[in-house]
Amino acid sequence: GGLRHGDVVTAVSHSGGTAELIWLMEQLERRGELVPGDTPTEQVGVRLLAFTGNASSALARRSSLALTCEVPPGSEALDLLPTSSVVATHHVFNAVMCECAARLELTPADVLRNHPGGAVGRDAAQLVNK
Repeated sequence: GGLRHGDVVTAVSHSGGTAELIWLMEQLERRGELVPGDTPTEQVGVRLLAFTGNASSALARRSSLALTCEVPPGSEALDLLPTSSVVATHHVFNAVMCECAARLELTPADVLRNHPGGAVGRDAAQLVNK
């Protein structure tokens, strides 16, 4: 498919048992392309970064790296719908993206090169052309 060696798949599932994500992991494992978490970074394959509210879920256990975005019991709408956990995951995901941008020393010019259109492109162009 569209995945290549070196790609990172970001998977978000509150339960860690979302059928479509489990299916994707199974396909990658069957093809021998899913890189386990304890594998050296030079290992060729696809890495799976999981954001989940369940550290012991299939998604967390089988991913290359799992970040748990757990919320207290009773904090979800109707104790059923993942509302608070969506907010928690959003914050953790943004923290990861900020760290990646910092480690890559991302500049407005880099952003403009990859996102030339829309509001992000317009704002990046203004910063680059100051």
